[in-house]
Amino acid sequence: MSEALPDIGDIEAVFGLVLRVDLALLQHVNAQALETTDPGTLNDYVRSQTRLTRSVRTTLTTPGEAVARGGRGASPRAPPRP
Repeated sequence: MSEALPDIGDIEAVFGLVLRVDLALLQHVNAQALETTDPGTLNDYVRSQTRLTRSVRTTLTTPGEAVARGGRGASPRAPPRP
C-alpha cells in the first residue's frame, strides 16, 4: 500500500481508506471470478465477493450511524427479553 495510513482520530479518513481497499479487492475478485471456468473456484470467488460487498455496505453506513448517535460510541444493546 503506497499511501500513508490516516491518523485513527480522523475517522472519515479511516473509513475512506477501508472503503478504497474493499472496493479494490472487490474489483479484483470480480475480475478473477469472470475469468475462471472451474465451478469450485467460481464458488469461492462469489462467496468472497458477497463478503466484500457486505463489508462495503457496512463501511458506508457506519459513519452515518455514528453521526446519528451523536458520536456517543457503540449503540446501546436492547434490554434482555423477559
